[in-house]
Amino acid sequence: MVRLANLFKRVTRTRRAGSVFAIWIILSLMLLGYYLVLPPRAGSVSSGIVISQIYGGGGNSGATYKNDFIELFNRGTTTINVTGWSVQYASSTGTTWQVTNLSGSIGAGKYYLIQEAAGGGGTANLPASDATGSINMAATAGKVALVNNTTALSGACPSSASIIDLAGFGSTANCFEGSGPTPAPSNTNAVLRAANGCTDTDNNALDFSAAAANPRNSASPAISCGTNAPIAPTCPSSLSTTAGTATGGGVSATDPDGTVTSALITNITPSNPGTISLTGFTAAGAVGGTASATLQVSNATPVGNYSVTITWSNNDSTPQTADCTVAVAVAPATTGIVVSQVYGGGGNSGATFKNDFIELFNRGTATVTIT
Repeated sequence: MVRLANLFKRVTRTRRAGSVFAIWIILSLMLLGYYLVLPPRAGSVSSGIVISQIYGGGGNSGATYKNDFIELFNRGTTTINVTGWSVQYASSTGTTWQVTNLSGSIGAGKYYLIQEAAGGGGTANLPASDATGSINMAATAGKVALVNNTTALSGACPSSASIIDLAGFGSTANCFEGSGPTPAPSNTNAVLRAANGCTDTDNNALDFSAAAANPRNSASPAISCGTNAPIAPTCPSSLSTTAGTATGGGVSATDPDGTVTSALITNITPSNPGTISLTGFTAAGAVGGTASATLQVSNATPVGNYSVTITWSNNDSTPQTADCTVAVAVAPATTGIVVSQVYGGGGNSGATFKNDFIELFNRGTATVTIT
């Protein structure tokens, strides 16, 4: 009986060990399957520098710009030296990466423009680039990496601590951050990171959108992430003229992290004569651009002093406004009055008229009060 009991114990231990081994095999296969069905995701480390815009349609038919470009943005609060770094490009499913070396520094809230290959089309040159390469990027899909060295990456979806940021653009890109690649750009559209480059959730599909290419370089206005910079109007403090004479002055406004889209005269004190207006308004063409108009005072404006308020607004989701005030002075047109005749022989011997006289004449186009 003792021998039978010992045999049963050995069989039981063997079965338990086999069960544990089987469970381990099943769990391992499940874990392997999980990783096999996951979409490719780029390995990158967080940094203040991100890829903020990609445009591969340069020089193509219907393109605005003659060159492809990649734009970087410093979301951080300190200057970062990118000497020895690179931007690298691979086709949407490619495994070979082309390299453009970088140099210099990117200030806090500043952009860095990398000009790439030119095509035979396009009508406009890029702004002055901060770095230049010769990569011929596809217009609608591909992969771009920002790397903290100049060694070419390898593989369809590399994962390395040297990758600072990566963006897969277009629906066929097989490497990207997050749930999917960015929307597809085109010959006229780039893909741009939201909030002027400030948004970074490590999800290309959500962080980027397709819009008209808007290349920005180190000379572009700085953007402060986490704050909404105000509109900055530029208006003359005063305009002066005389009655009967029209005048005008240029006014403008910029928004470093938005686009100024309208300007209106919102108040004239002490009263609106109906002869002071804004003419020739031109909206800013892009973020950080300048909107402009002319404050026009017509020749029919009555004599007086007027305080004219101009209100500017932008296209933010909650539009901002900013005012500037111009003091308009219309003086009597005294320069229109001249002495036109003098006669001092009145009442003298042989005189026609009994009195001397002085004659005045208004050479102007408006009535002048001489009281």
